[in-house]
Amino acid sequence: MKLKIYLSSILILLFITNNLRACDPIFSEFHETICQIDQAHVISGKVISKSDQHIELEVFDFHRGCDPRKVIKIWDGTTVFCNGPFPSLANSLGQLGDSVILIAEKITSILNDWDQIGDFRRLEQFSFEGYKPIKNSQVYYIDSRIDYRDYLQILIDDYCLAESNECTYDDSTIFPNPAIDQIFFYSKNLNSNKYYVFDMLGRVIYNGKKEEDLLEIDIHDFPPGVYILTLFNDNDLVKSFPFIKKAD
Repeated sequence: MKLKIYLSSILILLFITNNLRACDPIFSEFHETICQIDQAHVISGKVISKSDQHIELEVFDFHRGCDPRKVIKIWDGTTVFCNGPFPSLANSLGQLGDSVILIAEKITSILNDWDQIGDFRRLEQFSFEGYKPIKNSQVYYIDSRIDYRDYLQILIDDYCLAESNECTYDDSTIFPNPAIDQIFFYSKNLNSNKYYVFDMLGRVIYNGKKEEDLLEIDIHDFPPGVYILTLFNDNDLVKSFPFIKKAD
C-alpha cells in the first residue's frame, strides 16, 4: 500500500514538473523581440487616455509600420494561461503622460471580444518584452540608461529596424471596421470634397466637408447597424464604403 502511494506521488510530481517545464517561457528582450516579430509595428508615443481595456497613444513616430492617425488605440492582448493567467494589459504600458516605445500588432482579425479591427493590440507579455518607458529622453537599455535617439540608432544598427520607414497606404481605407465610437477614412487619390453617411434605409445620418486625406467621423451616437459612407465631388458620386457600428 505504501509503495502504491509512493509511486503515485512520484507520478504526480513528474506530471507537475513536466507541465511546469512545458510552460517555461523563452523570454526575449525588447531588441530581440523586434527581430523575432518582423511584421509587428514599432511605435513611440505618449499615453493620453486609459480605459479598462485600451489606451490612447499620441504618436511620436512609426519606426516600423504605418498609420495616418496622430492618435491610435492599443487594446489588451490575448491572455496566456500557464499555471495561471498572464494577461497582456494595455493600460499597464504606462500612466497618463508617460512616453513609451513599444511593439504592437495591427488588429486584422477578431481574437478577443474587445478587439477593434484597424486598431492595435498589445504584444502578449508571457514570452516577449513588448515596450520600454522613455523618461527624460532616456531609455532603460539592459542595465543602464541611454539617450532615446542613441537607442533608436542601436536598434537600427544591430536589431532589425530600418534606417528609414517608408509608409504606404491603400488608396482608400476605412478603419476600424466594425467600430464603436469613431471611424477614420483615408483616401489619397479620390477627388472628392464632401461626404454623406447613409443608413440602410437611404436616410442621411451625417454629412460634412472633406478637406484632408484623413477623415474622422464620430459615430458614438449612431444606432448599431450597417452604414454607407459616400464621397461626392460637388454633385457627382465618387465612391461608397460600407462600415458597421457596433453596440457599446
